[in-house]
Amino acid sequence: MRTTRRGLFSALVGGGIFAASYEATRVIRYARRLSGTQPQRMNENTRELASVFIADSTCGACRNPDLPAILERLKILLESRAREHGFSFAATGIAVDLDAAPGIEFLQKFGQFNEVISGNGYLGVGCRRYLQDIPGQAATPQVLVVSRNVIRRAQTGATVDDERAILRKVGLVALRDWRDLGAPLPNLGSVVSATHT
Repeated sequence: MRTTRRGLFSALVGGGIFAASYEATRVIRYARRLSGTQPQRMNENTRELASVFIADSTCGACRNPDLPAILERLKILLESRAREHGFSFAATGIAVDLDAAPGIEFLQKFGQFNEVISGNGYLGVGCRRYLQDIPGQAATPQVLVVSRNVIRRAQTGATVDDERAILRKVGLVALRDWRDLGAPLPNLGSVVSATHT
């Protein structure tokens, strides 16, 4: 069978389009899962595992070109851990920037989040919740993993209670090492049993 240059070029372009299309579909599928497009039933309580990523657009380690891929892999691994234990999963991005707009723009480099919080530096709502209420080191980048009860009610929407820290990793090296180990977590079975006693 004889292959012309035009035929070879068409085959290569077609293969490239297929590969790009496949990857885009995979990313979109993951983004839809993460954005909560799966319907939630009202009047039910579920346990949720949440990943809270805290970053600063002016931080050198946060601007490391490897960090977006590290964080995306961690979100996938944590979502898998959550589903293994019957938890739902959510991802929150917090920018410690003083101005909200640059922080929001910076967080877009790190893929999909269910929620983004930016502005007011370490006095912002996100930092007060995840560095003061749940005490932690005021440093970036970091990932805090929390578990919480999500209580859905038809009349009032949803509320959250019993939010507790499971694990915190601070710094680029710690996040990379944790990713390389497969993002192990303490026994989530004990978290489930503790909430039902």
